[in-house]
Amino acid sequence: MTWSITRLSSMAASTESEPQAGCAPLGGPDCACRAAVERAFAGMTESGAPYDSALSVAVRVFRHHHPELQTGVQELIEQWISPESVH
Repeated sequence: MTWSITRLSSMAASTESEPQAGCAPLGGPDCACRAAVERAFAGMTESGAPYDSALSVAVRVFRHHHPELQTGVQELIEQWISPESVH
């Protein structure tokens, strides 16, 4: 499990930080970062990673897409990945 966490974390950190085009409105149907965040979280949890580790990786993926946003990021991601969230 640690290998998956380390690998995804380093992949998220090693890419250049440019805001993702097409994220208006943030989290809307055309928002590429939301899909990337959800895939990262799902991949981590499906591989057996703990919730906190999967959430941490999802936050890193989001920050790759939106380095300009600093506050409320974790709360937004938790809304996106919650089972009650409608996609």
